Amino acid sequence: MAEFRRKFQLTRPFFLAVLPEQLADYRGIQAVSQAWEILQGQRLSRTELVFAFPSPLEVDPVKAQLPQKQGLRYLSLNNPELACAYSSALALVFHSTFRPSSPLEAMACGCPVVHYRDEQPNASGSESATASGEKKDKDPLQNPTALLCQGSLQELVDALQRIQSYPVRSPLIAKGLERAKELSWSTVAAKLWDIFEQVAPSESEEPTDH
Repeated sequence: MAEFRRKFQLTRPFFLAVLPEQLADYRGIQAVSQAWEILQGQRLSRTELVFAFPSPLEVDPVKAQLPQKQGLRYLSLNNPELACAYSSALALVFHSTFRPSSPLEAMACGCPVVHYRDEQPNASGSESATASGEKKDKDPLQNPTALLCQGSLQELVDALQRIQSYPVRSPLIAKGLERAKELSWSTVAAKLWDIFEQVAPSESEEPTDH
């Protein structure tokens, strides 16, 4: 992780957001970057905000009209580098327009997750910010494995501030690691094997003569 931080010159604590290969909706980027700027003005300490693109995707932030601010970074990361980013970040900030698998990847690396829901549904209607938690089937997280905030930018700002305190982040890290174990390949394979054994005939059974 130290080598990763030196390579990309990450000298301050940073928040991480992982973008999808096809970036068509800038709503999440704008919300997270605005909340981070507000946080920078409220705190004496300074943090950075890293938007990670999957390697080898190369994106010019200026040409893509992405937000520009000192301390806001856009990095193209391969899988080992992304794992280092998860492990060394203050938190992963997740929005429905970001990489869908990033919350579970972050949890597996011991990185706490802030899940932000805005008040407007995305183009596919898969996200809702209603207090009743509608459309939960589209939610890649199950609370309380993530710090959930929805609605105003100030709620996201407050969440970014809270996640930096040990009493908040420590339980989320522990629960996230447990959640990641439940969804590991080995766990899923074991469950599938149990199903196969239940539906397949036992080897001890004699074939029926016809």
